[in-house]
Amino acid sequence: MEKKAVGSPPLPPPPIILPTVKPEKLDTLKRSIISRRGFGSAGRCISLLTNHFKVSVKSLDEIFYQYNVRRASKAEVEEWKDWVTDALNATRAALNATRAVWKRELF
Repeated sequence: MEKKAVGSPPLPPPPIILPTVKPEKLDTLKRSIISRRGFGSAGRCISLLTNHFKVSVKSLDEIFYQYNVRRASKAEVEEWKDWVTDALNATRAALNATRAVWKRELF
């Protein structure tokens, strides 16, 4: 039996799978540019609702995007905020220097 969080909306029903649909076993990739060996091998199990759908690619020129989502730790979030703040400050300084040059040379 599923546990419901207090105040959360009910989960949607699972999709209807037709009897004619047969699951396909995919070959496991030996190496992926987005997976890192040793990461994601420890932790606790959780229930997760996912959305899967069949994708057909008609030609090799088409682009297909795959996204992996993970939750960052508080330390990682703070590090990211510091990085963004430093980048914004550097951008502001560059813009102010550019304005000063334009003001001197154009006006």
